[in-house]
Amino acid sequence: PVLSTAGPASGTYTASPGATQIIAYAVGGGGGAGGGHPVRGGRGGTGGQGVFGVYTKTVTAPFSQPYAAGAPGAGGGSGNPSRGENGVAGSAGGATSLANVFNVNGGSGGGGCTPNSKGSTGANGTVSTTPSVQSTDPSVFLHYGTKGVGGTGGNNTNGPAGGTGALAIFENTGTG
Repeated sequence: PVLSTAGPASGTYTASPGATQIIAYAVGGGGGAGGGHPVRGGRGGTGGQGVFGVYTKTVTAPFSQPYAAGAPGAGGGSGNPSRGENGVAGSAGGATSLANVFNVNGGSGGGGCTPNSKGSTGANGTVSTTPSVQSTDPSVFLHYGTKGVGGTGGNNTNGPAGGTGALAIFENTGTG
């Protein structure tokens, strides 16, 4: 790839002068898991998956657009037992985008637990432009493994963060 980055990251992608087509592989950040409760029991909800998409675009030099690779969603905290608090929801993962081409959103955060019950599962990410290929299984994203994966709900603990978003761009120049 001529550009390969994991979130959180941003910058400007400029196509090589000879490029006439690009292909971008993108996944949004995974939602953070909800927090569990250390005294009352209960597991936080799993964060939603960042959506994965593959996009192709014909480009004409000079082509230059801002990009972003989504941050992971933060995990939610466990409730404070002395105040009878429930677990706290995780936060959403960040979007991965190439301006004027696509936007793939991160997954929502998982819900915090209530006494002796599990928090809700976060919603999976969405896309703003229909990709050539789309999946809510971020493991299909090249070799990046945990990119875009939602955090697993905290079991009587704070919820873990989701996986980071990522972006890889290839050009038809024979160099990427």
